[in-house]
Amino acid sequence: MPTVLELRKELETKRAALAEIFEKYPDMDIPEAEAKSIKERNDELTELGKKFDEQRAWETIRDDNANNLKKSKEVSGIILPGGAPGEQTQKKNRQLSLGELFVKSEAFLKYNRAEKKGPVAEFSLDDFEAEFKTLLDSTGWVPETTRTGKLVEGALRRPVVADLIPQSTTKQNAIVYMEETTTTNNAATVAEGADKPESALAFTERTASVRKLATVLPVTDELMEDEPAMRGYVEQRLRLFLALAEEVQLVSGDGVAPNLTGLMNASGVQSQAKGADPVPDAIYKGMVLIQTNSFLDPTGVIIHPLDWQDVRLLRTADGIYIWGSPSEAGPERIWGLPVVKTTAATQNTAIVAAFDTAMQIFRRNEVAFAVSDQHSDFFTKNKLMLRVEERLAFPIYRGSAICKVTGI
Repeated sequence: MPTVLELRKELETKRAALAEIFEKYPDMDIPEAEAKSIKERNDELTELGKKFDEQRAWETIRDDNANNLKKSKEVSGIILPGGAPGEQTQKKNRQLSLGELFVKSEAFLKYNRAEKKGPVAEFSLDDFEAEFKTLLDSTGWVPETTRTGKLVEGALRRPVVADLIPQSTTKQNAIVYMEETTTTNNAATVAEGADKPESALAFTERTASVRKLATVLPVTDELMEDEPAMRGYVEQRLRLFLALAEEVQLVSGDGVAPNLTGLMNASGVQSQAKGADPVPDAIYKGMVLIQTNSFLDPTGVIIHPLDWQDVRLLRTADGIYIWGSPSEAGPERIWGLPVVKTTAATQNTAIVAAFDTAMQIFRRNEVAFAVSDQHSDFFTKNKLMLRVEERLAFPIYRGSAICKVTGI
């Protein structure tokens, strides 16, 4: 079996040879015969890499075993409590047993028989170290295991919809605003001495209630006290959970308490069916509907990742990708507008809107975080309940500034 060093040299040689082939074709215009050779070389490198990893694993096991054997031999020379044969312990103060320490502690001496309790006494392991040393096996101990500290988080989407919308704060329980519901413009040229045409405006009072989003998580008291870093991690994850729930409400909340009224269900929202049009054409027609009916300019598009996939993979008749080469990230824009991809959006329906002028997020308070043991039997079991919550309102000032593009 080749050694790790020999396998590494062979890998480097074959990788260099493959790199020389690619240098001949900087534009990646590789002939079919050469492509077949490249695939075979790549497969060979894959198999060689597996052999390299296996051999390195065996050598690691061998080295660890040798180190452990060496440690085991060193342990045999340790002098256990009581000293070597014929040798007296030189410590001035004899180590006390756990029982002796308890009898001399305040927990025992100050025990109140009437109240049937006494103060808590804590002992350091160093105080009765000798008692535990006798537990060592004469053959040695297993290698020390150290946790890396790296934690792979569960997969969650990144909230992005709120980034499109202006945000403010409020001290009220509801946002009351006036919507211009009737607009009659009769301005015109007027002959001398003639009556001037009359225009008209009508307003309707609207209300957007402040709604609460919240979640809780039970944890042990020990986790929060013994792992400060874990507390920070848990708090961040709970805040993310809240942000994800908020995004769903902003997009598709049905307005029935305690839900917000989201973009999909706002009053006066327009609709544009894709029909036989390509997706970009349907989105552009939705933009024009907003411009002609709400007299506002759209500023963004919200779309499901699977729907954006169809746009990103659009090609010309010659097979050229319209949204950029597969080797590039490609523009996350359509008709000049930023595209927000989120699974909070309804599949097969995109949302075009004038996000910067037709709506606003009002936050009653920032994200509030609280911890308590006043839940069920948590106090007696040393458990804590973590709570994170926020309150916000989402008034949509002009529903016609939103257009749903359906059937994409």
